[in-house]
Amino acid sequence: MKHLLLEKDFEHRDALDLITRFQITEFLESQYAENVVKEIWRSLYATQDSIFSASTNHMLTWKYWNFIRDVEADQSFLKLKDVSKIEPHPMQFTVWRNSPKARVLIEFVVTVVFAAVVHVMVQNIMTLQPVLTSEMTTYVQMRDALLARTDTTSTSYKAAQTALNTYYS
Repeated sequence: MKHLLLEKDFEHRDALDLITRFQITEFLESQYAENVVKEIWRSLYATQDSIFSASTNHMLTWKYWNFIRDVEADQSFLKLKDVSKIEPHPMQFTVWRNSPKARVLIEFVVTVVFAAVVHVMVQNIMTLQPVLTSEMTTYVQMRDALLARTDTTSTSYKAAQTALNTYYS
């Protein structure tokens, strides 16, 4: 019975915390529960039959059952952190077990999206290839015809140069 009453969940609450929180005093009316509470009250810690000697202001303020300690408030990013004092999270094993699955899934999705984008880009280039080839062939022929002219002052040279510049722009 003592084990059941003092067993803690992931938020470090035990049955006694929940009984007092929700005011379910019927659970404490059995002789077993009363013995457990008396054993806690008469523990090795000197309570002197007073709640104030059993709980300091710090315990009442910061170790309250409904308050989860914020490690970042105690150890800001500006301070050096002493990792040996940080306790592992109760769900740490579950996160550790599921994180590789999540990483593999995200990597798969990113790879598929990247492959699809590359495929679309290559497909666009392949469909534009005949147009680009004909445009470049025309441009190269016009340039070669312009460079083959030796008289750069003639009107035919200037007309060909204007046509090439117009075509290029």
